[in-house]
Amino acid sequence: MSMSTALKALRDWMQTESNITWGNPPIALNKDNCFIGIDAEPQHVTGKFCIVIDDGGVDTTAPENYFHSETYTITIAVWRRITTYAEDRRGQTMLVPNDIYSTYAKSIEQLSRDVITNVHQSYTFLSYLNALVGTEETGDIYRSPLNYRGRGTTSIMPLDDREAFLGRMLRFSGLLRVQRIGEAQ
Repeated sequence: MSMSTALKALRDWMQTESNITWGNPPIALNKDNCFIGIDAEPQHVTGKFCIVIDDGGVDTTAPENYFHSETYTITIAVWRRITTYAEDRRGQTMLVPNDIYSTYAKSIEQLSRDVITNVHQSYTFLSYLNALVGTEETGDIYRSPLNYRGRGTTSIMPLDDREAFLGRMLRFSGLLRVQRIGEAQ
């Protein structure tokens, strides 16, 4: 098992088990708005919001007593499409406050809080992940959940000359994986 397994499990768990929604009526997470991406950047075809999961790094310890451990850091970016161009394409880029789809939508702060609330110290996710990879009998187990470590930058990512995303990076670490690599003689 590896970081990719943890990323895929987190994506699947967020899509099926978390309570993160957006808009009114609520739009649940799915493969179009919650995915794994390079540098946690949104895809150009994404709708009004998305959550992108990316590898934040792995700390590895030397094998002791026939066990190898890794501590994973994961970045979760919350992105929201924030601009549109005037219909005649001559005006300045503008916010869309009168868009019914966006009027009842959550702010980037609310979406970030939902992600933190669902992922930080989630033993539900830890159980979900362990059910996928095995148990101590198979020699591979995750022992501690992800912990929220703070947010990174809030940034704007232009998609083209007329649209952009506003994004906030959230850092989680502490997902400890222990794997048995041998037997005592």
